[in-house]
Amino acid sequence: MTFGGTKWCSRLFNSFIHVYERGAALLLAGRAIQLLNSFGWSILLIKRFGLSMVGTFAVGVVAVTVLSTVSPLGLPSFLPRVKQPHARLCFAGITLQLAVLPAIVGVLLVYAKLFAQNAGEERIIFLVALSGFAIGCSNTGLMLSIMARRFYPAAVAPLFETLAILAAGLSAASPKAVAGYLLLSRFAGALL
Repeated sequence: MTFGGTKWCSRLFNSFIHVYERGAALLLAGRAIQLLNSFGWSILLIKRFGLSMVGTFAVGVVAVTVLSTVSPLGLPSFLPRVKQPHARLCFAGITLQLAVLPAIVGVLLVYAKLFAQNAGEERIIFLVALSGFAIGCSNTGLMLSIMARRFYPAAVAPLFETLAILAAGLSAASPKAVAGYLLLSRFAGALL
């Protein structure tokens, strides 16, 4: 019994493709890559630096969660409702987010100082937390890309982080270097 064999699989695949148009499939693929990246960072930290370093990164990730939601200033929800040329929306989005960057840096410096046990942890927490701002910029940029019917950044941007995990695994000699790779990869994704 083959249940129609190849025809059954082909029909299932075609129905999946029709349910998810190309854009939605790219968004889903990007999210899957992001989830795998989170797992990859954890494995890298545990294998190279131990469980205590995962805790230090987790303190930074708490700020990432807040910043990725707050730093876009509601722009991913607001910009699609504004009737302006796309270029003007992009300019407004990046200008507003860059305007809050100095305040975010100041708050993160205080946050890192409060929760770190030493200067090394302070730098790590700050670098990891600052990557939340990059995620916020990515969220706004992704919405602007979707508005222009460009979906590829959703799948390509997380690949920068995948490459950073590989590079950090091969060359990072310290947890601070790993945090730097994380930050650079997230800013690269935001630039895309």
